[in-house]
Amino acid sequence: MRKARRLIATAAMGGLLALPLVPATPATAGPASASRLSSGHAAAVAAHKATVHPRVSCGDGTGRTAGFEGELGWGGVGSDVSPAYIDVDGRLWSSCTGTAYLYVSYHDLGNSHNPMIASVGAGKNVGVHWSTEGHWAPYSNIAIDVCTRSNGWRCGAPVHV
Repeated sequence: MRKARRLIATAAMGGLLALPLVPATPATAGPASASRLSSGHAAAVAAHKATVHPRVSCGDGTGRTAGFEGELGWGGVGSDVSPAYIDVDGRLWSSCTGTAYLYVSYHDLGNSHNPMIASVGAGKNVGVHWSTEGHWAPYSNIAIDVCTRSNGWRCGAPVHV
């Protein structure tokens, strides 16, 4: 521990950014702490994850649906030390006769965004792995939704996190 503090102090003297060294405790050590961070992002603030299952009816009276099964992760404050992010990982599928589309909506810097992040054809499923590209502003009003062109354009209820 003393050696690590000396290394950090030496780095600080050399003009490099020094972060406080916090000793590991049972609550912060081990694989459980790593799972609190979103895939591919080492955020210094609490990361959030939610399991999401948005669905949309095919609209053909059969009860068939299209949907997404996966996780939505978000966090960060929009700085060099704690970049903001949204991650979506899971599977998009359609039992409808038309294509299904996955959208994520969010706000940053007062702007709203609603990109289509995946699509899949009738009777198929596809893996989804998507992340935001800009990391300099925190994200808010995050939601995920599935839409389909089966029996006309229709969207399910968005899942807000």
